[in-house]
Amino acid sequence: PHPILRSISIIDTPGVLENVEGDHKRRYDYVNVCRWFVERSDVVCVLFDPSKMDVGGELRKVFDEALHGQETKLRIILNKADTISAQELMRVYGGLFWNLSSLIKTTEPPRVYVLSLIHISEPTRLLSISYAV
Repeated sequence: PHPILRSISIIDTPGVLENVEGDHKRRYDYVNVCRWFVERSDVVCVLFDPSKMDVGGELRKVFDEALHGQETKLRIILNKADTISAQELMRVYGGLFWNLSSLIKTTEPPRVYVLSLIHISEPTRLLSISYAV
């Protein structure tokens, strides 16, 4: 392995649960656990799937409480870009950007990184070109 891997830790927390009730509720304070990890992290990556971009109560609490004052550490990632068409990617990207702009308390709009771990596809190239302009 690369030597840099000796000095980093990657924590994959359970995802945000939206619209969950009853037996499926968490048995611990998810937002406080997230805050604990955020305070000890250099970078916090929040991944969104093109088919699951709900911005509900739990995600809002994570941004309002766990990430409050830590926004410079935040990286928003739109995952699985290769699973949708270029036109759909632009629509999803715009929707995610719009939804998150109300959650992130900074003067700069949130930057959304597009990710595909399978291969570089046409949608990914389209967004890469838009950043280069």
